[in-house]
Amino acid sequence: MNLLQNIDSPADLRHLRPDQLQTIADEIRQHILETMSRVGGHTGASLGAVELAVALHYAFDTPRDRLVWDVGHQAYAHKILTGRRDLLPTIKQYGGLSAFLRRDESEFDTFGAGHASTSISAALGMAIARDRKGEDHHVVALIGDASLAGGMAMEAINQAGHLKTRLIVLLNDNEMSIAPAVGALTGYLNRIRESQGYHRFKEEVEETLLAIPSVGGRLHHAAKTMKDAIVQGLQQAYLNLFHMIAEFLPRLVVMLAIILSGLLVAYALKYVVRAVLRLTKLDRLSEEAKRLREEARLLPPGALRNELIRRARQAEAGSHMSEWLRFPRLQSPK
Repeated sequence: MNLLQNIDSPADLRHLRPDQLQTIADEIRQHILETMSRVGGHTGASLGAVELAVALHYAFDTPRDRLVWDVGHQAYAHKILTGRRDLLPTIKQYGGLSAFLRRDESEFDTFGAGHASTSISAALGMAIARDRKGEDHHVVALIGDASLAGGMAMEAINQAGHLKTRLIVLLNDNEMSIAPAVGALTGYLNRIRESQGYHRFKEEVEETLLAIPSVGGRLHHAAKTMKDAIVQGLQQAYLNLFHMIAEFLPRLVVMLAIILSGLLVAYALKYVVRAVLRLTKLDRLSEEAKRLREEARLLPPGALRNELIRRARQAEAGSHMSEWLRFPRLQSPK
């Protein structure tokens, strides 16, 4: 540890040249491996954030600038750089260093993080407090791609976007948590990462064209003009499609509402007409029963009189069913 043994604070780190930072990162990683192999600890999480810890403490004026780690057990490199290098063997031991970040352990531990998805909300609170106190330091939240899917992280992003507070969020997109990350958000981040291949290809084509003597500049300009024209054409086509949908959609809704109203009215009229026809038929049966009884009363006893009485009874029975025939869906015949 030729360089690391002289680093007792981030201020010492910032005295180094940029080309020495990788050496520091290598020495930190070796120190973590040697120590954790003896005492145990969250080795993998911290090994994946060594360069991040070095870069953040080198670029920002910590502890004046607030650095908020999302998961404490990935911050062993942070502990080493902030004056706790020689105490690392005491981690998770009685009276020794905490396995996570603790504000009473170091002024560089800005938030007592012990689990995932907390850094953005904590950093947002610090940023709001900074603005209200009229201070101007930076607040940086470091979060992994798996932790970003947590509910607290999503709420913090939503609130930060709403408040427009000056806040730096650094996404450590390494496709890992305690296991390979899965889910829709991980898939989205993977697609963003894969799209970087297009940008690299574009840069290589530009460099190749510009390297052609004499005509390289003109070829590059022509290719860029053609690409811009294609992109502009596609954008205009999408805009035209959206405008057409936006213009037609309200009319379509009105047409559907009119059609639906007409269907409802027709359905109601159907039952009104049916009820009127049934009532008319029942009235006719009632009149027919009265007529038949009058005729039977005038006849002497016999077969004809009995037939008229039978038919009158049938007509009366039909007319008595009017109560359920009026509303067939509400009542049923007894």
